[in-house]
Amino acid sequence: MGISEPSSPDSVPDLDRPCVGKVLVVEDEADLVWVIRFNLEMEGYRTYVATNGEAALEMLHTDPPDIMLLDLMMPVMDGWTVLEEIRKRGLDRPKVIVVSARTAAGDRARAGAGLAGRVTAELARPVPAPGQDGAVGLQREHVTDPGGQLRDPAAGCDRVTVVTGHLAEQVERLLGDGSAFGLELLYARQPRPDGSADAVSRGLAAGAEAPLLVTTADTVFRQGDLARFASAFMNAGTPGAVATRRDPPPGPGTARVEIDGGMATRIAAGGESPFAHASLWGLGAELIAYLEGLGGPPFELLEAYQRAIDGGLRVSAFEVGPTRDLTDPLDLVKENFPYLSESE
Repeated sequence: MGISEPSSPDSVPDLDRPCVGKVLVVEDEADLVWVIRFNLEMEGYRTYVATNGEAALEMLHTDPPDIMLLDLMMPVMDGWTVLEEIRKRGLDRPKVIVVSARTAAGDRARAGAGLAGRVTAELARPVPAPGQDGAVGLQREHVTDPGGQLRDPAAGCDRVTVVTGHLAEQVERLLGDGSAFGLELLYARQPRPDGSADAVSRGLAAGAEAPLLVTTADTVFRQGDLARFASAFMNAGTPGAVATRRDPPPGPGTARVEIDGGMATRIAAGGESPFAHASLWGLGAELIAYLEGLGGPPFELLEAYQRAIDGGLRVSAFEVGPTRDLTDPLDLVKENFPYLSESE
């Protein structure tokens, strides 16, 4: 029938949070459905899925949602037909947010002129995670961009190179060409987990150009910190830069950064420095040569930067706010299961 209930085995876990609204996700791509449902249910929404327009119309009758995220291009019945049926039936619910790669001006004009205001907003693929400008906020009807495009300044960069490894095809399909974020995306593949320096080398070979900002996919930064780091790096005029943090403090497996006069002097697992490396690097053209001849695999940026420092290159150090490591089991528990508090 093309409908998936919230209690189905492949839905995200129920985190016992109060329901803030019901969202019907009308989308036929399973990978994108999972991302949307995960993000929404983490925010307290109840979600259910229709994989074609015909199933969506049935669900509007049997269990009306507050919000419908609607793909335009689907089998059996497309999104345009669904919108037309809603208009014909005179339904004042649900609020409709179009989720589609088809965000050309002609499509927006068609939606606005032909559907009598039934479209609350357009959300270009992919749907970003909560915390990115306009994601869940848009679904809560706080629309900040009247053009329907999400705005993510990406630290002032208009071109981003994504180096993919595991699940590369799925990641690339979800991110698309970058138009949903207002930037250009390039891709490079890393067939084996050969380290961060190898990943940067592959990005350079794919067309990335120094100066670069380099960060890891599993690190979440405080809003604005990427842009502040980028500005500080460019203003410093040094061949390289590293980001440091105090929260969370250095722990097992985390590199510490020793600093003297605003410059990094040592980046290593040991030592007494209160600053942990924050998985964010500024890389100028002079540092590229130090990516070669590293010990490994894996070939790591930490070694490349320490070699550059030992070779006399100046590497600035700038402190950023708290970060999250999405691969840390403790972060997983703290962020997703808040009712599991530490013992007094």
